[in-house]
Amino acid sequence: MAIFNPPAQKNSGLRNFISTIKTEGLMRSSRYAVMMTPPKSVGSFTNMRKLLLFCSEISLPGQNLITNQIRQYGEIREVPSEKTFDNISMTFYVDNNMEVKLFFDRWLDSIQNPYTRTFEYYENYITDLDIEVEDLKDRKRYSVKLSECYPKSISPISLGYETKEVMKLQVSMNYKYWRSTAYSTPKEVKESQFSRFFQMPTINGNPIPGMSQAQSVPAEYTNDFNGFQQQVNTGETQNITTGITSIFSGR
Repeated sequence: MAIFNPPAQKNSGLRNFISTIKTEGLMRSSRYAVMMTPPKSVGSFTNMRKLLLFCSEISLPGQNLITNQIRQYGEIREVPSEKTFDNISMTFYVDNNMEVKLFFDRWLDSIQNPYTRTFEYYENYITDLDIEVEDLKDRKRYSVKLSECYPKSISPISLGYETKEVMKLQVSMNYKYWRSTAYSTPKEVKESQFSRFFQMPTINGNPIPGMSQAQSVPAEYTNDFNGFQQQVNTGETQNITTGITSIFSGR
């Protein structure tokens, strides 16, 4: 009976996929940061940092192309004629002082005055919103800037005696357009396990007098560590120990 052995190259794609995942990794949807400044119509808001920190959910923006059907000869083809952007959804935890809710209440009221029903100038109630996506090492890998943002709607918050869930506020943000930027992986510098012992000592960024000889690693340290340690113990190696003893002796 003949035994069929599949060629090894059929599994090369799977091995390459696993190898790529192990070396490069995958992004997590929970690693992000939101940055935004209050618009002119709202004025200063002292707890803006807490507001952005309480953003528990946010969506990266999408984009759509509006097409028109055109027939010249033969079949109908659709040609893009306009680009549109959908609103993004943001969810915030509501703090005990209700400052998160009050901020967006004030923002909506600044767009249209609740008493006079007059609308504010467009440039006064818009602002830019930045979303940064980070990897597992807190390195920025992708960012999106949404231009001319303002809250289009604020969802109602349901209250009830039976529920004990944390209060959340959902906001739908309108914007004019967005631009994205990708960042390459920074090269990691692996510091030697012992290099920190031979760095130049400084005080407020200035070298300490008498310590200029401690900035280089002796060749004996890597070639013959046991011999180097014996020289240190017997006091024969002075280029490292002299400066250190001078600090503690006050000389």
